[in-house]
Amino acid sequence: FFFEMAALLLLLPAAALASQPWSHGWATAGDSFWGDFGYSLLDDTQAEFLANNYQVVSLEKCTGQPLPTEQGIVMNAKKIKAHNPATKVAFYWSANLDGLKCYAANNTYAAHPEFWLHDDNGAIVRNGEGIPVLDPTVPAAAAWWQSVPLTAARDSGVIDGVLVDGCGYSVQANISAARLQKLYTAKLEMVAQLQQGFHALLGPAGVAFGNGLSEYDQDHLDPHNRRILSYAGGVQNEHFAVFEQVDPRTGALNKTKAADVLANIEWAAAQANGTKAVMASFWAGPYTGFGSNGWPRFFNNSQPNGTQAQLYEGWRAELVKYLPFNLAAFLTVAEPNVFFAYAVWYEVHQGFVPCPDAPTSCSAPSPWYPELSKPLGAPLGPRKSVGDFVWVREFEYASVRLDLNDPLNGTHILWHK
Repeated sequence: FFFEMAALLLLLPAAALASQPWSHGWATAGDSFWGDFGYSLLDDTQAEFLANNYQVVSLEKCTGQPLPTEQGIVMNAKKIKAHNPATKVAFYWSANLDGLKCYAANNTYAAHPEFWLHDDNGAIVRNGEGIPVLDPTVPAAAAWWQSVPLTAARDSGVIDGVLVDGCGYSVQANISAARLQKLYTAKLEMVAQLQQGFHALLGPAGVAFGNGLSEYDQDHLDPHNRRILSYAGGVQNEHFAVFEQVDPRTGALNKTKAADVLANIEWAAAQANGTKAVMASFWAGPYTGFGSNGWPRFFNNSQPNGTQAQLYEGWRAELVKYLPFNLAAFLTVAEPNVFFAYAVWYEVHQGFVPCPDAPTSCSAPSPWYPELSKPLGAPLGPRKSVGDFVWVREFEYASVRLDLNDPLNGTHILWHK
């Protein structure tokens, strides 16, 4: 199939089609909610909650393990769409092949060493899991990569797009700077072909969005990976006020980088006349890394710890504590094509679905965040700067103030209804 798909794609326009398939209203802030998570199969209660509270759901690598990821994603997508067919479901697929061993597609890839990337010395380049990295300059390799989510979407009828992880510029040892640029361009062209495939399959409702916008500044020519939006139908901004934007020695927010994130989101939302999906992720505190338990860590190790019950209770409190700051930051740059995700990390029990009947089994608050159901209304204009790293924005039924100098105490949302 992937060779047939490559032939089909050659007949399509060279540039990704512009459209606005994924957008939200302004009745409440919750109208913009999305999430990217795994790794278990959903029960019906979880699926119903997601269908009723999320506009877009992205299902991660290794979902449903030990089942193949392709099967697990489709099973969860069908459960969600049984409750709400309008909920968009994205298939997680990494340009760097993260989690490939969980996919049935791994068998094909392992049998085609000609798809694998080699450095300038001829050595195989491997990702952090030891999997050979795909060489996007090899046409058959790119066609195979595109075929995996396209086949799932074609055969299942429940996949609306793809979250393309690892879509930005990648640094690899023993590869020249000039060749790294060629590899970046080839990867983006591969993503553009995937986007065209989804448009061919689903029309303007099929979206491939790349992760994404970044403050790691790895490429001096494209430090924030903005090139992604010239090729894909959308982009993800995975980090706000975490990791590269936090001083690991003091936990202090790098205000310049955090402000730059908001500027990148604002820029992305305006591209192609506002027709690109912008998927923004926000988190429950100033993460600087991960603890030995695999959960996020604060600089001084003051994040929730202890038993499973203590972890869930502690992180539930952090989610409630940091929501006003994160929601205010989002609202200052929100547009109909910008979406808001909020959790502790990527497992479904880490804040994506509440568990009122078993509160020691998840970190999501119950009842769900009341701020997300308050009347919001359309914005009355863009954000306005009222000081260094301070912005305000008015909505029909809310006034928002974001202060990066004092994120928790200086930031607030005043609800008028």
